[in-house]
Amino acid sequence: PNRKQKGRTGEDMAEKLLLAEGLEVLDRNWRTARGELDIVAMDGDTLAFVEVKYRQSGRYGLPREAVDRDKRRGITGLALSYLQAKGKLGARCRFDVVEIMKRADEYDINYVKDAFPAEGGEFFL
Repeated sequence: PNRKQKGRTGEDMAEKLLLAEGLEVLDRNWRTARGELDIVAMDGDTLAFVEVKYRQSGRYGLPREAVDRDKRRGITGLALSYLQAKGKLGARCRFDVVEIMKRADEYDINYVKDAFPAEGGEFFL
């Protein structure tokens, strides 16, 4: 499978997990010219911006390690764009990560709520 298909597989698995956790998925692959939010979901009264990281091996480290400072800053900026576009400025928000690691024919899935603070996003305070 190509990279896009792998990403879709990971996002499908993440969405199933989020639904099982009781979240309502509002958007998937919400994009602007600056990038894409993998999943946007409601968890009670909190808007969760969920980054999905899928790896087929540990060769390049754990999936969550790919959510570095630059990636977090990009997600934060996209989240602000989303809030503006949807008329939700001032909404309670958090940033989550779903990491998926394939091991043989099984998958390890780890859901990290509130995985990181807004990077350069004082508007979230």
